[in-house]
Amino acid sequence: MRQMQLGLALVFLLVMSGIAWAGKEAYRLVISQDKELCSAMLKLINDDLREHGEIRYEDHEMFAASTWQPLSEFSGDKFIDTGCSIDRVSQFDIDNDGRLDTVVKFSSCFKSRLKDSLVFLNIEEKVLKTYEYNDMVKNSAGGFPEKDAPPLATYILQTPVPLKDRTKDKLGLTFMSEGVGGWIVINPFIYKSTAYLVITDRGVDGTSSSGEGVVIGKYKAPKELDEVCYFKQVPRTKKGRR
Repeated sequence: MRQMQLGLALVFLLVMSGIAWAGKEAYRLVISQDKELCSAMLKLINDDLREHGEIRYEDHEMFAASTWQPLSEFSGDKFIDTGCSIDRVSQFDIDNDGRLDTVVKFSSCFKSRLKDSLVFLNIEEKVLKTYEYNDMVKNSAGGFPEKDAPPLATYILQTPVPLKDRTKDKLGLTFMSEGVGGWIVINPFIYKSTAYLVITDRGVDGTSSSGEGVVIGKYKAPKELDEVCYFKQVPRTKKGRR
């Protein structure tokens, strides 16, 4: 009987910890310029966080439409994967101008935590094989957050955020701007034949699977998106002990 009680207690604690984790990471819709897309993406993200504790982009068809391959297969061992360097390449029309782009996504470490940047080029595969990192940046047609992104970057929303939805500091003062920053995470996807980027971050210390905000938009230029959706974390309810 005692073993059964301990087992039930353990199951209860595991269930409660899962609820706490899901509550911590759940998002709500703040900005929507496309009801169908934003609703679908919000559900995808919240479902993943509830079930897995992280956003599993690669498990979903709209993200899998952009097939990523190790950059080392094209440009040699100088781009071989390590714990702090994971470089991938794909081909799709990232800026929606009707031309196929070679898109390179760099995931590298700052203070031992991965952050993303990407560039895209209009070159032949045989030319890509000869390129070093600096060649890709110098000859790129564009990039995000920038063509030569700093170690930690910031993306500030240009779409006005309703006052009631803006972040406040510990003193209750409202921030004038919203966005994502720090250890930025970038995931392109294709929806109804159009390319989008999902931008979030790894939280204030770089250790989270997702940050306070998520921005979805179409690429326009370095540090510029045609913003479509913006989600924010739902604040956790603090319960005191009786």
